[in-house]
Amino acid sequence: MLLKKNNVVSLNQESTIPQLLGASFFYPPIEDKKFCLRLIFEILEIPNIELELEKVDKWDEYKNEINDKILKNMPQPDSPFFIAVKNLKEKLFSEEKTNEKSLINMEIEFKPGLILSAILNKKSLILKDMPQVKTIVLERFNELFSGKHNLTLVEDIPGTLTTKENKELRNFNKNFRVIAACKSGDEMKLSEALLSRFSFIACEPYTEEEERVVLESSAVKAKDINEFNKLAPNFNLTERLNCLRITKCLDKLNKDDHENNLKISVYILQKGLLEQRENQIEEMKKDFNLILLNYEDGVCPFKDPENSKYDGIQYIESKILKTKMLSFEKDIDLFDKEIFFTKKFSEMCDVILLGLSLKIPIILEGEAGQGKQTAIHYMAKKLG
Repeated sequence: MLLKKNNVVSLNQESTIPQLLGASFFYPPIEDKKFCLRLIFEILEIPNIELELEKVDKWDEYKNEINDKILKNMPQPDSPFFIAVKNLKEKLFSEEKTNEKSLINMEIEFKPGLILSAILNKKSLILKDMPQVKTIVLERFNELFSGKHNLTLVEDIPGTLTTKENKELRNFNKNFRVIAACKSGDEMKLSEALLSRFSFIACEPYTEEEERVVLESSAVKAKDINEFNKLAPNFNLTERLNCLRITKCLDKLNKDDHENNLKISVYILQKGLLEQRENQIEEMKKDFNLILLNYEDGVCPFKDPENSKYDGIQYIESKILKTKMLSFEKDIDLFDKEIFFTKKFSEMCDVILLGLSLKIPIILEGEAGQGKQTAIHYMAKKLG
C-alpha cells in the first residue's frame, strides 16, 4: 500500500507554504462546483472524475445522479474526512448564483497544495531534496512530521475542508508515511527540532557490480551496458537509466535501429547535461559514429505534412530524430511569416516533439530572447 499509493514532491528553495499546504482562490459559480466535485470524488476515490465533471455543465439534468453517487460513498461520521466531504457537498448543492464572472458572484475556496492533496488522496509522501526548503516552511508541518498524522488548517478561512470550531485533520490514514530524501550531508541543514522527528538511514553508493545488475534489468540488449561505458563513462546511474528508457521509446518508433537509437538518447542527454559547444557536439557525433542529420538555417526540421500521413491520419514527423506525433490541426502549414528556422530554433522544436512523443519531461534552458517560448507556442499550434 505504501509503495503503490504515494506522491513524490520535489522541493527547492522556492517552495512555499501555499504551494505545499494550500491557499484561498476565487472561483465563478460553475468552476466552484467543479472544484468541489473534483475534491469530493478524489477523497472518496470515485473513478472517471473528468467524465463526471462534464456533467456539471448540465447541472439540472445530472445533479440528482451526482448526489446519489456521493451519498453511496459517503464516509462515516467518525472518519477523518467526513467534515471535509460534508462541507464540499453543501457548497456543491448550494443555491446557484448567476454565472457572471464578476467579483460579487465569485466563491472563495481553500485549494489544497501538494502535501495536503496527497493526504486527501490517502497517499504517502516522498519529499525530495527536503533540506533545500526554508526552515520556516518546514516548521509549518512539524505536527505532520511528528508521527501523530495530524494537520491543523488554520489557513482554511473559507471553511472548505474544516469548520470554524475545528480546523484539525487527524488520523487521516493508517498507512500514511513521510519519507524524505537528500544528498549525503545535506541533512545537517535541517533544524534540530526537525531532525528529531525523522529516523535517518544512510544509503551507501552502488558498487559497480550492483550498478550493472540494475542496468541489465532495464537494458534491451546485454551489450548496451558496454556501449554506455564507451559513449558516456561519466553518466551516473540515473542518467544511464534515463537513456535506456528513452532508447526503449525510440525503439517503438524505429524498431530496426536499436544501436542508433541508443546513441541518439546518449547524445541528447550528454549534449544537454554537459552543455557542449557546437564544435564539441560535432566531435561527439563523430566519436559515436552517429547517423543523424544536421539542423540547417532556414530549413524546417519536420517532414512535409503530405508525406507524414499514416492511414489518413496527420502527424508531425521529425526529419532528424525520426519521432512523430499525432496532430489535430487540419491543413498544416509548417511555415510561419513571423518565424525563421534557425538551427537553434529548429532543434528546440525537435526536442519538444521528442519529449511529447516519448512522454518524457523536457526543460528548455537558455538566455532570454532565444525563442524558447516561441518554440513552445509553435509546436502547440501545429499539434492542434
